[in-house]
Amino acid sequence: MEMAPVFKYLVTRLLIPAIVFLVVASGVPVRAQHVRGYVSEDSVAVGDRFYFSLVAEHDPSLTANLPTTWPDSTLGDLEFVDPARAAKSTFTRTTTAGMQVDSLVFEVTTFALDTAIVLPVEVTFTGDGQTFTASSQPLFVKVRSLVPKDAGEIRDLAPLIDFPRNWWPWIALAALATIVVGLLMRYTRKLKRDSVPIPIGERYDPEVSPFDEAMARLKRLEQVDLYQDVAIKPFYVELSDLLRTYIERRLRIPALETTTRELILLVRRHSERPGFDKETVLLLQSVLTRADLVKFADVRPAPGEGRDVLRDTESVLTRIETTLHPAPEQEAPVSASTEN
Repeated sequence: MEMAPVFKYLVTRLLIPAIVFLVVASGVPVRAQHVRGYVSEDSVAVGDRFYFSLVAEHDPSLTANLPTTWPDSTLGDLEFVDPARAAKSTFTRTTTAGMQVDSLVFEVTTFALDTAIVLPVEVTFTGDGQTFTASSQPLFVKVRSLVPKDAGEIRDLAPLIDFPRNWWPWIALAALATIVVGLLMRYTRKLKRDSVPIPIGERYDPEVSPFDEAMARLKRLEQVDLYQDVAIKPFYVELSDLLRTYIERRLRIPALETTTRELILLVRRHSERPGFDKETVLLLQSVLTRADLVKFADVRPAPGEGRDVLRDTESVLTRIETTLHPAPEQEAPVSASTEN
């Protein structure tokens, strides 16, 4: 037997039946599945709207899983006109020549130059426990130029024309701006001064004792209406200042130039002397901390809390004054001697 007839015999009697058997045994549909893409226009201009159709032709026993999500809202150089509705585009299903045809239609546009490239779209087919994939062919859409054919080359920029500069309008504008800013600053200072219903006087009078001065300022604060929001911050500023002024004058500590934390450390060192009540230091820290929250953190305490702070401040002043300058003890009365 010659070589060619032997080869033909092996192919026709053994190889082809084996291939058919494997296909049938594996459950793979004999008919091929096809995925194609179509565009409604052969050429478009930049920004034109047109349609892209994705068609899947397959055996009816299979299910075509057409894309439902488009992460970047694009098909190559094509962009969806409404990305939010890309997954809700028109879906159709027909049967032709024993094949099922599923299709999706999208409204798209492009901003590519010269040519828009449509990338292949992959579709997965499932059925009878099998999974197959097929992709559409790439497409090329001509993008028409918006520049007229007879347009020449881009010309260079024309040279700038040197106009004579007139400085007087700028000078007048600067002078006007200066006047306006000055008037605004003056009005702001006046408004701030008039809106503070607290009579804040000089820092201290050397001829008045620190305690008497602090108590006098404290009495004035008792008249402040804390139900007026505009009075809350000045109230706590004055309260902190009178307390710090008293401590600076009485204990000779730089209370007006230090932070609350630094001041408390200095007062604690001073309180180590005999007779100084350390609970007073804690009460002092509480008053200054509450005042700092209003001054620097824009906290707005309730009016009742302001009255509590006044009582605590008076208690701090009285405790320190009593510790440093105790009242003289009254001498016991001397009984009159009886004459014999």
